[in-house]
Amino acid sequence: MGLFDKIKSAVNSVTGGAATVKVTPSQNEFSASEPIKFTVSSVIKDADVNVKNVYVEIRSMERVKFEDTKDGHKHYINKEHETYRQKQEIAGEQLLKGKSENTWEAELTLPQTVQSTYNGMYSNHVWEIYAGLDTKGNDPDSGWVVITVKK
Repeated sequence: MGLFDKIKSAVNSVTGGAATVKVTPSQNEFSASEPIKFTVSSVIKDADVNVKNVYVEIRSMERVKFEDTKDGHKHYINKEHETYRQKQEIAGEQLLKGKSENTWEAELTLPQTVQSTYNGMYSNHVWEIYAGLDTKGNDPDSGWVVITVKK
């Protein structure tokens, strides 16, 4: 490995830029008592990537946003609260070869008691799913993808 390759590997480790990760739910709307099926895919850039595991997280967030006028001045209220979170490993340790594409199929089930998705005038309850590759440094990840959960 030359100096340039070592520098590139170090940058990818810090930034999570060694791979592109995507999570694709099988549908956009799920029932709380049924399995949520999804596919995680990755495109590995130039160098091989040692992965401790491939994982997904699902969370729900209650968000409140409104403006209030008090003493002639507008005040903006923005609050959020995580109401549920679950993390699940979907694949174990492996070496992902440079310039390769990889996919994993998985599912998870939520408890029936979770709050479903809603959108109100001042608040909403949002469900999001996220996938990542557990690597040395910053994990390459999909970012949060919004889904709908109903009762």
